[in-house]
Amino acid sequence: MDEVLIGFIVYLVVMLGIGAWSSKDNSNNEDWLLGGRKINGYLLAFSERASGESAWLVLGLPAAALMVGIGELYTAVGSMIGIIVSWVFVAKPLRNETLKFGALTIPQYLSSRFGDCKVVLLLSSLVTIFFYITYIASGFGAAGTMFEATFGIDKNTGMLLGAGVVGLYTMIGGFTAVVITDMVQALLMVAALTILPAVGIYKMGGIAVFLDKLSLIEDPTYLSLNNGNMGIAAVTFALAGLSWGFGYLGQPHLLTRYMAMPSDDDIKKGKIVAFTWIGPAFLGAILLGLVAKVTFSQEILVAAKILGEGGNSDGLMPFFAKNMVPMLLAGVLISGAIAAMMSTADTQLLVITSAVTEDLYHRFMGKAPGEKQLLMLSRAITIVVCVLALALAFQWREGVMAMVSYAWGGLGSTFGPIIVLSLYSAKTNRNGVIAGLLFGSIGTIVWKLQLQHIVPERFSIFVLNFVVIYVVSLLTAKKEQSA
Repeated sequence: MDEVLIGFIVYLVVMLGIGAWSSKDNSNNEDWLLGGRKINGYLLAFSERASGESAWLVLGLPAAALMVGIGELYTAVGSMIGIIVSWVFVAKPLRNETLKFGALTIPQYLSSRFGDCKVVLLLSSLVTIFFYITYIASGFGAAGTMFEATFGIDKNTGMLLGAGVVGLYTMIGGFTAVVITDMVQALLMVAALTILPAVGIYKMGGIAVFLDKLSLIEDPTYLSLNNGNMGIAAVTFALAGLSWGFGYLGQPHLLTRYMAMPSDDDIKKGKIVAFTWIGPAFLGAILLGLVAKVTFSQEILVAAKILGEGGNSDGLMPFFAKNMVPMLLAGVLISGAIAAMMSTADTQLLVITSAVTEDLYHRFMGKAPGEKQLLMLSRAITIVVCVLALALAFQWREGVMAMVSYAWGGLGSTFGPIIVLSLYSAKTNRNGVIAGLLFGSIGTIVWKLQLQHIVPERFSIFVLNFVVIYVVSLLTAKKEQSA
């Protein structure tokens, strides 16, 4: 049997075993959705990092660096800044506020924070469901790419396999299974993104040789931090990369990690893990693309269907692994890329499930099923969401980065300003939040379709939504008080 396949099968068996083992801890919906708020801060931080950096980090970012060049450093730097800001300014106050309101989800928190407003609950749940379907679909698409590039399996079959595994261990084990598997996946991801470029540089003769080869690249835009742009175009290019950082303030699947922290001391533990992890992971992803650029000729990459007509640059990482390290190790590291997809998709499945069961069915519709019935419903919704995301993945023709960018921008631009203002502005009211939910989501869709060439929606809608929420809150403050 192929050694790469052996390494991958071992990985899958371990993940499913963790799911089965974790199922014993799920006696109610709080256990299934937040692990009973009793999971160690170190574990939750690994989970937050693995969930935050889906297949776009392991597949999409190295591919972008291969295609664009060092200008992709803006994406890495923006993301690292966003992670630091989120942990420093959002984690602790959000944990304490959601605990005070007894909220299990972000929609529940926002609804409770603004007077048990059911409109806020409904809109925030619908926004969550809409964008996360796309996000999960991107993960399933990445799984298909990985299976095709690694094992020669048909992409659609690979998507089915990836969705089946994620859906199964999420449905069985819930939040605890997701967190424990995420820890393994976070370690695999950072290992893949540090070992592979290091081996590539070593094999070509060291850092000096690598830098010399890099300097000989004929395309001047590849070595330009602004991709050869000048003036406004250079600013726009920089903002496109840096704006990825804004999204970290508004991703429900990451914010739930803060909500699940047992104590403020656990948040301090989480910061240590998160801040240590981001440098090797993000800079390693960029370096992997650059090393591949000077290691493999254009002809080799075209023949491998990485570049050229019908090529898929998302397949760079598995191709690099299979050509640079022993096959058994390649299997383990390639599992890190599939782990990236799984670690995000499993968390997002939980978020959508909670939006349907806890927010819409239980809180909005006022249904009061028993804990066992609610748990069974949550697991059934997990299966339904997997099917919907698969259907979208089969139809989507763009790469992983494009799908993630759309969902990331929509969630970050909608929830980011609302979360920050809910924690730090006493003047923010329910009318402002409702306006923000509508403007953030609809604005993202319209901007993406019509105006993305000007400034990415990840930046424009995020900034504008702050203004919308604050202005509407001020204009309606007196009216709300009199009511």
